[in-house]
Amino acid sequence: MIAAERGSDRIAVEIKTFVGASDLHDLYEALGQYLMYRVHLRYSDPERRLYLAVPQDVRLGLLQEPIAVPAMDTFGIALSPSTRSGR
Repeated sequence: MIAAERGSDRIAVEIKTFVGASDLHDLYEALGQYLMYRVHLRYSDPERRLYLAVPQDVRLGLLQEPIAVPAMDTFGIALSPSTRSGR
């Protein structure tokens, strides 16, 4: 996790590469880690906003699939505003 501040804005970004054997398993791990970090930040740094950064092909592919969309919505996963293409 990377933390940054600009003025009063405080963010943390969890970066995931999705290079494992299964994108679905990588998603499972990414969501679990993201949620654990969010719980931690809730108590240690509640003003910091957490984002998940993923490769552009994952954002436009896997995260648009019927299995991912409801999970991202249900858990309120905030994707980073920009990600690099490729893995």
